[in-house]
Formats: sequence, structure tokens, C-alpha cells
Amino acid sequence: MNQPWFRQRTDIYPQHNMPQSKCIHSTAASLPQPVQSSQICLIASLQSPTNFFAKHPIFSPRLSEEILFPIPNSSRMLSGLDWTFPLCDPVDAPSQPTSAINVAITTALSVAVDAPLWIPPTEQEAEDVESTRTNAKYTEILQHRFGISSLRKNQLKAIKNIVERQRDTFVLMPTGAGKSLCYQLPAVVENEESDSVTVVVSPLCSLIEDQVAALSAKGVDAIGLAADTDMQLLKKCLVDGQPNPALIYCTPEKIQKNSSLRDTLLDLYGRQKLAMFAVDEAHCIPSWGEEFRPAYLELSTLRDDFPGVPIMALTATATPQNIDKIGLQLKLQNPALVRQSSNRPNLTYLVKQKRNVTDLVHFIQSGHANHSGIIYRTGRRQCEQLAKTLNGKGITAKAYHASLADKQNIQTQWKNGEFRVIVATVSFGLGIDKDDVRFVIHYDLPSSIENYFQQTGRAGRDGKPADCCLYYTFREKKIILDLALSTRKAKDNCAQSFDQRASAMVQFCENKTDCRRVLLLRYFGGGVC
Repeated sequence: MNQPWFRQRTDIYPQHNMPQSKCIHSTAASLPQPVQSSQICLIASLQSPTNFFAKHPIFSPRLSEEILFPIPNSSRMLSGLDWTFPLCDPVDAPSQPTSAINVAITTALSVAVDAPLWIPPTEQEAEDVESTRTNAKYTEILQHRFGISSLRKNQLKAIKNIVERQRDTFVLMPTGAGKSLCYQLPAVVENEESDSVTVVVSPLCSLIEDQVAALSAKGVDAIGLAADTDMQLLKKCLVDGQPNPALIYCTPEKIQKNSSLRDTLLDLYGRQKLAMFAVDEAHCIPSWGEEFRPAYLELSTLRDDFPGVPIMALTATATPQNIDKIGLQLKLQNPALVRQSSNRPNLTYLVKQKRNVTDLVHFIQSGHANHSGIIYRTGRRQCEQLAKTLNGKGITAKAYHASLADKQNIQTQWKNGEFRVIVATVSFGLGIDKDDVRFVIHYDLPSSIENYFQQTGRAGRDGKPADCCLYYTFREKKIILDLALSTRKAKDNCAQSFDQRASAMVQFCENKTDCRRVLLLRYFGGGVC
């Protein structure tokens, strides 16, 4: 057997016709590098505990869910034994493991040297019988409020963990996979059943306003605390005798610095009206928190101040290391990891040499003559200059950056198709809900693969083909590597993190051998396509 199969645990695995008693079970949901028999020591005993852990220096089994390794034909002679064994590092192993069973299990777990970093669960994986049906209490709200006929498998898995099991949950799904519904639907259900409130931590005020407006259009009672005046509205809504809102959206700074909000949440907690916390765009914790949003690094107070309230972290982009960082920062307790492959097969990833703007214009006019797209630039002036150039070439475009007074209106015009191309800084992107984006162009080198992947995720949300093109020059490489070199001797985590991410971004651009999709999936701990 060349590869272990990772699957969600169930009582019966119909596609393999394999009962649970003949499977080896683990609580480790991800193995970020090839597991070779020479790297593992397996111990077998009839008295072994019911779970075993795969220990690895860059993987924390705290962020886990149950998986199984099918037993190969060669070891079926041992099927009468209790197939639950501890798995540990060689340094922890007794000198005389049970040899017959050890050989059988080592055979079952042997992996080829050139194995992918991780094999994600496929869409055809087994589910429990309960998980194949949406609970009746969700169905009506799902259809009548959200206009959706049924939940996707991973959405249902996340909801069951956070609501029915009251378990912290880490949701890692690609852009467009429906992450928001994982907390919005249970928030509405819990609110209608018990008048409880779900608190959503979101990175940007503009994103909060968009989410609240979208929910209000669906008849969902949600409040966004994007401005100081919104606190007065919240207090009016929380008057005794009136129904509570289903969701409260706020920034991490509001959570940390607004004593009135904290008192309000403590009051809800004391009356058992606090359903859960949802930290949306959770990748901002290690990226923005270490650079310019320190309030993200203080979100552990959610666990300290409100023990027992489950926390859901959601993101489309997180490496195995960042999954661990986020879990530690939020103090997640034995969280379920609901993970979907990051592979977006409809996206094409291109890296082109940047020579002059004529090449960019030709790329748009030849392949995307009437399409909607996004071009990312690092500076405000560069955005405005490029938008002006594109308009002069017959491509309708507008600049978008944080200092524009009418940026919300510009975003709305672009979403409505009033102009084709939006030329934006990194302040544009999170939560953008436009399905027909046919291209995303980076005309300057992104600061990290995380940012690049997050931003390219805005393309092709309708499932149709889309291009992700990065223009790259030696000059940009020199600038970013010189900056990384200047931080390399720094001892603080922020500087070292920037150095690592910048180097990884340059290596991605310089690699002319490997498939770029494979490089991205490996970087985020996913399987190859």
C-alpha cells in the first residue's frame, strides 16, 4: 500500500466495506510531511488507549479530528485484535515492541518517499448517517432566510461541532466555499430558539457593513459596531423584554478597548444568552496581529472572560504553522478541524516578467476584453496612475485605496458592472462577494504567499475559469530580499516572520520547474492535484 487513506471516522465505511473494528483510528487530522516507516515507531498492545497521536514538530494534535488508516490485505489475519494503538516518536518507544503487529501496522502506514505533504479528504469520503441529513430546525431557515436548499458536507460538520457538541471549531475552506454560513445559520437558529447572541470578530469596518447589510436583506437581525454611535443602537436593542439580535459584528479593537461592549457581553454571558464567538478571517491574527493590529494578539481574552462559550475560527488561508498559532492565540480547547482542500481547479496561476504596462494592457484586451477584474498594487499613487493609464487604453478602471472618501461607492459601482477593472491596494479584498471576477493581477510583488493566495481567491467564485497573473521583476526581488535581510538579525517574531514569508514569495516566483498550483497547495499543507 503506497499511501495511507485519510477519512472521517464512521461506524461503517460502505465504499470500503470495512467495519470500524478493522481500522486504525487517530486523532491527528493532518500529517504535513511524508510519513515514512523509518520515521515512526509503532507500539501495539491489547491494553492500549483508544486514541493514538502522531507527533510532529510542526503539527499540533490539539487541532484535530478523527481519521482512519485502512488495513491492507496482508494484515487481515490480525483483524480479531483491538486495532487501537498508540503511535509515538522513536525516542519514546520501548525497545521491544510487539513485532508481529508492529510489522503489520508499519506496512499499513508505509508511504512512498515522494508522497505529497498531506492527502486531504476527498468529496467521496464516508460520513455518518446523521450528517447526511440537515436537521429539520436548520432546513426551514436555510431555505427561507438564506435561499439555499441544503448545506454542504463541511458546513454541516462545522455546525454540528460548534452547536451540538459545544466544541471549538477551526474552519479552513477556500474562498467561495460558504464559510460565513457556518456561523450565520446556527446564530439565527439559536437566536430564534433561546434569544441568544453570536458575536463575530471581523477585521474591517467596511466588511462589517457589507455583512450586516446582506443579512438585513435576508431578514436576519444583525448589528454592526463599526462606529461609536452603533453602541447606542446596540443598547436599545438589548433592553429587557425585547428580542436580542442574532449577530453582533465588531472589530478586535472594539472588543479590547470598548468597556461598554465588554460589559454588555458579560451581561449576556451571565444570562446565558451568549451562543458563540466567530473570528472571521482568522489568518489576520498571525499576519496583521504581528505587524500593525496588536488587538488581534489579545483575543485570548474571549476565552478568559467567557469560559465555556465555544469559539469558531474561520479562514481560507492558513499554513499548518499558522493554524497552530491561531489556535494558541485564541486558546482553542481540543478544537475540531473542518478542512476542505484549498485547490481551486478553475483558477490558472501565471507568473510573467514585468516589462512595461503595454504587456498588461495586452493581457487584459486579448483574454478578458469584456471581463471584470482586480489589479493589486502596493501604493495609492500607483493605483491612481495605473487606473488612468488603463482608461486611456479603453479599459474602464477606477482606483481604490483606504484614503478615498467615496471608496464604498467605487466598490459598489464595480460590483454592479459600471466599470470593469478596480485597481486597488491590499485594503481591498476581504469579504468581496462578486462571482464573475475573471482575472486577478498582481502588478507588484505581494509581501507573502498568504496575501497572494487570499487575493487570488477573489477570482472565479462562480466556478468558471479565471486567470491569476503575477508580474515580477528582479528589481522587486532585490527590494523585498534586502528588506528581509535587514530584519533577519532582529530577534522579534514579527521581523523573523516577515523574512520567512518574503523569501517564500520570491522562491515561488523564481521556481520555473514545478506546477504553481502544487507549490501553493504544499505551502498550505494541502495535497497535490
